[in-house]
Amino acid sequence: MATIGQRLFVSLQKKYLTLANEEFVRTLGIGTNWTKLRLGILWAITPDGTNALPSSAIVLGLCSGKTNPYGAANTTNFVGAELHTNAPNSTTGSLTYSVISGQPWYTSSGSWPATRVGATISSASGQGNTFLIATNTGSIQRRSPLFVDIQKGSPNYTITRWLPQSSTTAYQTADMSPAEFLSSLELATPTWVNIALTGSVGTIATSEGPGVFDTFDFFWNKSLFPAEIYAVAVYRFS
Repeated sequence: MATIGQRLFVSLQKKYLTLANEEFVRTLGIGTNWTKLRLGILWAITPDGTNALPSSAIVLGLCSGKTNPYGAANTTNFVGAELHTNAPNSTTGSLTYSVISGQPWYTSSGSWPATRVGATISSASGQGNTFLIATNTGSIQRRSPLFVDIQKGSPNYTITRWLPQSSTTAYQTADMSPAEFLSSLELATPTWVNIALTGSVGTIATSEGPGVFDTFDFFWNKSLFPAEIYAVAVYRFS
């Protein structure tokens, strides 16, 4: 069951939503009257000691309604990105545990555009650069961003993933505040600690035939190692 907790960041208590093999869905207030959206979350992961997290699923995108989102046995309709490995049409991948200067974090080996209708997952060309995800441990509490742009097409939707590269030292020990997260959300190229995130663009064919894309959808599948969600936002470009 998703719960609300709080954690101390630079002398300020910040509330978060935990997701443990669960999904956050929220129907958009603008309905389907959009051409390009940016979806974003500010988050951290609970680690398994110093171990990798195999068979992990990180999914961010849009689904049709709240009843049968990406994680349901039979999804009505979904488009977005899977961000846990670089293997096409895979449902999960391994996250690698790393640590520097006392600040643990996870890395993922890639991401790609994806759709899901019913139980069928389809994906397009991926991106193999390793990106960083903050853990909720360490001497400094940290949160990291994840952004996905979705632009409608017919039939090819353009999916852009904006990710913090794990090789960027400034990211490894940094926390992203909600204010920085919201400011970055509206930039053409989002940033973290004033460094541009790495963008990867791909296209995938889909349609709103099975159901209109009107609902924000984030899925994390690890029941024993919850994700902490500190902010969720959507920005409409057009």
